[in-house]
This record gives sequence, C-alpha cells and structure tokens, in this order.
Amino acid sequence: MPKGIKGFQKGNKIRLGTTQSEKSNRNRSKTLKGNTHGFQIGQPSVFKGKKRENLRGKNHWNWKNGSSAEAKVFKSRIEYKLWRESVFARDNWTCQKCGKRGGIEIHPHHIRNFAECLELRTSIENGITFCKKCHDLFHKKYGKKNNTREQLEKFLQQNNQ
Repeated sequence: MPKGIKGFQKGNKIRLGTTQSEKSNRNRSKTLKGNTHGFQIGQPSVFKGKKRENLRGKNHWNWKNGSSAEAKVFKSRIEYKLWRESVFARDNWTCQKCGKRGGIEIHPHHIRNFAECLELRTSIENGITFCKKCHDLFHKKYGKKNNTREQLEKFLQQNNQ
C-alpha cells in the first residue's frame, strides 16, 4: 500500500497516545448518543414516512417494462424447474464448454433468447448446461438478446480459455 494512504488503513494507530479535550469528548458523546444508523441525530431523514411513489414502477430509473418481474415469476414455476433439471440431467450435470462437473456453479442456458422466444422457454432442446464462468463469457461475448444456435456452436468450438 502506498505510504500516502497509510492514515486510512484499518487499525491504524496514528493517534495513539493523544488525548481529546473534555469539551470535544462531550460534543462527540452528544452527537453519537443513540446513533445506530450513521446519520446525524436530530436531523430527520428526507424520506421518513414517504412512500417515494416517484421511484416506483415505470418511474424508476431501472424499469424494464415489467419484464424482470415476469421472469422472476416464471422461474419460480414448476415448469421452469423441471426444464432446468432435465437440461442438467441430459448434459450429465457437466458444462458443455469446459467440462466442469456439478456443484452450484452450473447454469442452464437458453440457446434462443428467454425473453423473446416464449414458446421455447421450457423446450429441453433449447437448453444447454454451462458453468458460471462459461455462461458469463458467452453473454459477455454475444450479449443477452438475439442469441442463436450458430453463436452457440461457434462458442463451443473455440478453445477453452
């Protein structure tokens, strides 16, 4: 760590042996008394008691037409869970790119896009098993939309990295 940052290291003893005035100690004690949330006591939160309707649903900066809620609901259904297990079983719980086997690191991947191909969401032929690393690598390279079987075949033929 550079020397200039030493004063910010955890457990730094830079003030060891120095004392504060009685007035400073009283002021600090008054300020921090009952403070369990990191804000200054006596200053109410700007949002206390408000529902912040302006940041809900379509008004939120990260709104995606409700698609994330739909995907979350769908992935909790039995059809999706059976599809996932069927894809894993067919591929023998093994990543089809690097050969990593089992554990919590395997992910089911939709060959055709999950959001756009509704009829193929639970089709076993539309799934393949990847480990987390390979799954992330695929989406980093090809994105998360408009994925095709040709992209998948090209990805699987490339050398393992």
